[in-house]
Amino acid sequence: MGSDRPRGWTTARRRGTGLLLTVLLGACATATPPPHQEERTEGHATKKAKPDPRRISTSIVSVIVNRRGYDWSTPWSMQRPWTNWMTGLVLEGKRILVAGGSLGDTTLVEVQKMGKPKRYRAHLELVDYEIPLGIIAVDDADFWTDLVPLPLAAELPRDGNVTIHRWISSGQLEDARGKIRQVTVTDHWPARTQVLSLDISAGIENAGFSEVVLYRDQVIGLSTVKNESRLYAIGSPVIRDFLDDVSHPPYRGLARGGFNWESTTNGALRRLLGLSDTEGGILVTRLLPQGSAASGLKEGDVVLEEDGHKLDSVGQFEHPRYGRLPSSLLYTEHKHPGDKVKLKVLRGGQRVEAEITLKRMAPEEDRVVPYRFDRRPEYFVKGGLIFQHLSRPYLQIWRDWWKRAPLRLLIEHDRVGDEPSPEHPRTVVLTRVLADAANLGYHDQTPAIIEAVNGVPAKTLDDVRAGFDKPLNGFHIIELSAGQGPRRIVLDAAEVEEAEPRIRKNYGIE
Repeated sequence: MGSDRPRGWTTARRRGTGLLLTVLLGACATATPPPHQEERTEGHATKKAKPDPRRISTSIVSVIVNRRGYDWSTPWSMQRPWTNWMTGLVLEGKRILVAGGSLGDTTLVEVQKMGKPKRYRAHLELVDYEIPLGIIAVDDADFWTDLVPLPLAAELPRDGNVTIHRWISSGQLEDARGKIRQVTVTDHWPARTQVLSLDISAGIENAGFSEVVLYRDQVIGLSTVKNESRLYAIGSPVIRDFLDDVSHPPYRGLARGGFNWESTTNGALRRLLGLSDTEGGILVTRLLPQGSAASGLKEGDVVLEEDGHKLDSVGQFEHPRYGRLPSSLLYTEHKHPGDKVKLKVLRGGQRVEAEITLKRMAPEEDRVVPYRFDRRPEYFVKGGLIFQHLSRPYLQIWRDWWKRAPLRLLIEHDRVGDEPSPEHPRTVVLTRVLADAANLGYHDQTPAIIEAVNGVPAKTLDDVRAGFDKPLNGFHIIELSAGQGPRRIVLDAAEVEEAEPRIRKNYGIE
């Protein structure tokens, strides 16, 4: 749910630096011809030659990301380390570009070039998980010998054959073929921001780790996910905008609209709203307080135009190059937080002009945080009861969490996931009860959404801590939301205090 999705859809941190990276755009600063143009020989259209493998071998590298995240079922402990192999694209200025969400919780980054086994130590300079793209630096000057960037296409082809490139662990440069299905607008895990992307049919296996997509002799995308025979990639125009943003600090990132909407295809609804037969438009059903749209829209508005583009009744507009695309693109294509977007809306039967100021929607602002990297989970343990904020990382302890996690948590996730409020900034969950004599009878009462602790409403974990500081007549009374079995848990406050050292020792809690 959000600015780019109609009501009822479900969606899946940014770290910036002040480094001036103007040289990053050297590979793409010169305007390149649209990649759909063909060379002509003796008056006949001919296909360009297949990219030279020797040239590509000096322009892409292997990136080895060693990672270790936290175990959200026991949030004071860490998972076993694991490693992701990714493909990096060489940039001007001795930097490497990578795509995808596999950059979080890193312990060490290494790189290899030209299929050789020697590894060089590297480090992340900047990661924006809301695209998601990251820049890697390598200090060893020897690594950069013989590496040459490839050009980044200024526009995307709407169809045609492509090649997908990566180094494999044997030291061979893999070259797979693909075919563009469509230019589309989508988000790329873990991001919620929708950007210009490529949908490609490709037989390459185990892909989606920043493989480089070439159309003739230009880079048109970096892959992020492979779903059966379909490969999705962040489009080169998005990459160019990202590099330009990085080169002009402070880095701004991307914005989202921050509202939910529904289509206006139903005739009765259109008559009720006062839409003419020739008008499209989408009905605003919910505004997120942390989003861009809250600065200029109202619930019940029908958005007719965005940034000069007319919207149809299902929220699409006619892009001058790529055809009909979702209007969420109008908040991200060549735009950044702080920019203004002019709108035409139908409000209370009147057609009026409105304006919103684009705003970056940080994941930690959501009521249910969608992802959290490089930081310890927030938790509180008392009397063997583990309390956490409901979050996507917590839900992911269930494999295929969207269908296997407890129903009450899924409903809460979908109902209020991206909509915080002063009354409910977070959802507090009792995620586990560590068995001890002090909490007998409650070992199976998890997970459960918490309403209050000792009469203090549980808006956040800070409220839970504060509640436990105020026992009621010698007891701790934890109130649960309705429909979860028992409505409350009652613990003896003196027994809880006596049990605290024992529980922490028995379960290795820091």
